[in-house]
Amino acid sequence: MLPICPHCQATVELDAPACPDCGILLGDVEQPCPAHPGRSAVAECAVCGRLGCALCLKQQSRRYLCPDHARIEVIDGHVDVRKVGDTNEAEFLRICLENAGIPAWVHSQKDRSFATNFGPLAPVKVLVPRAYLEAARQVLADTDRSISALGTVCPECGLALPLEVDACPACASMEQDDGHRQ
Repeated sequence: MLPICPHCQATVELDAPACPDCGILLGDVEQPCPAHPGRSAVAECAVCGRLGCALCLKQQSRRYLCPDHARIEVIDGHVDVRKVGDTNEAEFLRICLENAGIPAWVHSQKDRSFATNFGPLAPVKVLVPRAYLEAARQVLADTDRSISALGTVCPECGLALPLEVDACPACASMEQDDGHRQ
C-alpha cells in the first residue's frame, strides 16, 4: 500500500521527496530554500517543482505554487493548459497535443442535460501532465497561428470563412465591430 500525503491525502510513491499533487516536502531531511538560504524549504511548486519556503511559494487550495504558476489550475496532478467554451474545441486541441506527442485530457464539469454557459462549471479545460506544460503551450500557440492564417468559422452555421468576409454567405450572419458575428 502506498503512503498518503499528510497535507492533501493524495497517494505518493514510497521514496518521493515531495507530494506530486500538493508539493509539500516529505521525509525528515530539511532542505534550505534556494532564494532564502536562512530559511527551510517547505514545498516545491506543484507545477514546475521549484523548491521554496513560505515566502517563495503561495498555498492555493491545497497546493503550493511559485509566482510563475500561481494562476495555473492543477487537477489530479495535471495542469490546465487551456480553457475553452465547448467540448468540441477542447477535443480538437487535445488531438493537436496528442499528435505532437503530448498526452492530454479534456476536463468538463458541464452537465449535458443542463447547458451551462457561465460560472465556474462553464469552461471546458484541456489538461496535460505538468512536465509537458511548456511544450503544450508552444503546440497550442502554433495551432492558434495556423488557425488564424486560415480565417474564421461562422458561429451560426460552422462554415469556414476567409478573414476578409463580413457576412456569411450561407446564413447571412454579420460580423459586428467587436469581431463577433450576429
